[in-house]
Parts: sequence; structure tokens; C-alpha cells
Amino acid sequence: MAKTATSWRPGQSGNPAGRPKGARSKLSEVVLEEVFADFQAHGAEAVRRVREQSPEKYLTLVASLVPKEVEGRFHVGNSIVDVLATFSETRETEEEEPRHH
Repeated sequence: MAKTATSWRPGQSGNPAGRPKGARSKLSEVVLEEVFADFQAHGAEAVRRVREQSPEKYLTLVASLVPKEVEGRFHVGNSIVDVLATFSETRETEEEEPRHH
């Protein structure tokens, strides 16, 4: 394709003003509200079905919810029970420690 007078030069944007502030976050908020409403209505049943029919997907979900600070405390050889126990211990410790603001 030959360059024309309307071709963008390197470093030049076709939308110099950029995306309006909040445009993406408004969409995200709407989607999250819909997902939350759906989860409130069907979440427990959906989680139960995934746990029973696709345990590997269920464990992937559980692992994705483990906070980053806990991830470094377990290794590939650990069972999910070990991972969840570590997570539980971490949460209990955090709840006992006074928070400084």
C-alpha cells in the first residue's frame, strides 16, 4: 500500500485528544454491575456446577483469587488445602494487626 498525504507520520495520533476521561471506566462499571447482579442470582449454583463438572477450572478460579502477597508462600508441590490454609492464616494475622493510617 503506497503512502498518501493522509498517512499518519510516525508518532502522530489519529486521535490527538485521546479517549475521553472515564469512557472505559463507565463501561466497566456497567458490566460489573450486570455481572454482580447475575452472580447474586445464580452465583452459588454456577460455582457448585463448575466445582463438580470442571474441578480444574474451579481450582484455577480459586488460585486466581489468592492475593499476591500469599502467592510467594507456597510452591507447585503444595496442595490446594495448603494454599488455602496459608491464605487463611495470612488473613487472620492481618485482622489481628492494628492498622496505621
